[in-house]
Amino acid sequence: MPQPLPTQFIFNEMSAGVVNNIKFNLIPPNSVDRALNMVFDEIYGEAVVRKGTTLLGAQLHPVDNAITGIHYFSDSAGGANSRLIAVANSGSNNLIRYYDGAAWSNSDLTTDTAGLKTRFETFLDRIVRINGTDQVLTSANGINWSSGTVLDDANFPNGKFLRVYKDQMVVAGKSTKPDSLYVSSVPNAAGTAISWTSGNREIVINPEDGQNITGLGEVGGNLLVFKDRAMYRWNNRSTEADTIVEVGSSSQESIVNCGTGLISFFNPKGVWLTSGEQPILISRRVQKWIDGMSASYYSNVASYGDGEHVFTSIGSSTVDGKAYSNVVLRYSTNTKEWTVFSYAHQFRVFALYIDSGAEKIVGGDTTNRVLQIESTSLTDNGTAIGFEIQSHQLDFGSRGIAKELSERIMAYGLNPTSALVQVKVYEQGREGDWITLGALNKPICNFLINQKIKGNYMIFRVAGVSSTTRFRFQGLEAPKISLLDYTD
Repeated sequence: MPQPLPTQFIFNEMSAGVVNNIKFNLIPPNSVDRALNMVFDEIYGEAVVRKGTTLLGAQLHPVDNAITGIHYFSDSAGGANSRLIAVANSGSNNLIRYYDGAAWSNSDLTTDTAGLKTRFETFLDRIVRINGTDQVLTSANGINWSSGTVLDDANFPNGKFLRVYKDQMVVAGKSTKPDSLYVSSVPNAAGTAISWTSGNREIVINPEDGQNITGLGEVGGNLLVFKDRAMYRWNNRSTEADTIVEVGSSSQESIVNCGTGLISFFNPKGVWLTSGEQPILISRRVQKWIDGMSASYYSNVASYGDGEHVFTSIGSSTVDGKAYSNVVLRYSTNTKEWTVFSYAHQFRVFALYIDSGAEKIVGGDTTNRVLQIESTSLTDNGTAIGFEIQSHQLDFGSRGIAKELSERIMAYGLNPTSALVQVKVYEQGREGDWITLGALNKPICNFLINQKIKGNYMIFRVAGVSSTTRFRFQGLEAPKISLLDYTD
């Protein structure tokens, strides 16, 4: 005789976020198997459609190529020369363009080698541009570029990576010495210039390890030097760097400070955090998304840390046989939960942009556009945001006992968008089809069940498209699930 279970609440609390690749009896009850374009920490434990993106100005160049660099230059002269700078690839040249709050304009540097990743750093009220090939140039405003004396441009090492560290500039990735750190002098007594010929140093990082430097970071007063499969630490005093661990990074753009005394970085194993000591792999819960990405994208992974979250752009990913485009994995440093975004644009670089005092996250995409993410927009620059949330396999206490879902399913959500509520059953391991119970088009929906829904375990899914409001999904209620008998 069927034994009714107490009312079951599904998606009742989702504060643990996405958890993949976990045995069924270890699943955190407040987690989900899949969430796309949903966040769980804005209203803690509730699934809310993420914020959209807003285009800054217009396309930087009519050719659809990747933005190869982006930087917000902030000067100390009352901000008169502060501006956002981005590098557009025309196909023939890299063009450095600047944004005035409404439109993009060309600087006078429009002849850089096309497609080269371009990196910037600000020091002594100058911004320096390096790409490892073209002559190092600097600017006092991001518009006019030349070889100046403040940063000793004539002797500036032409590397690929740079960092301001303890009142010096550090450069790495020079083609002739790919294992060397070049360290400038500190500023002169007047605080107006540095030198690369006096008071400077060169530190060689383990040249026999068969790897080259791939990026730099700073945390806890130490400079971190990354290679593909190793991380080194330098304290500005020793004559050589200390090896921390044989874990490295494949992309400079993935090495970001999280605002919590930690650095995040990416390699083919996933996303890591370190305080300058032994790093911790934190992406285990979303590993299937990393496993599903293309290995050719490892060197293009880009991240951004806003003090509360780490956004990591991994390109496209195939998960459980389904392809997802422009994937960004987002980790919450406060709640330690993951969620997955899929944008209308693929981001290759990120930067902070201060607009009239407001801090904004901006990203350069693969179509020569720069967009603000986490904006007030309800769409991705006009493209509706598709969302999905899927439960783990629910066996309600026993995988061996068959269950029957009957009578009704109650569904709850604010700002409803006609999201489909579906269930799939598994019987003796055989996967059934998705059964649509109804469309969540009002805050409380009563979906009557007029067919037999029976199996050993079930998966529930809510999926829809959002463009006019941010949907808030608050859960499902199953008042009648009956235990039938052990499956033969």
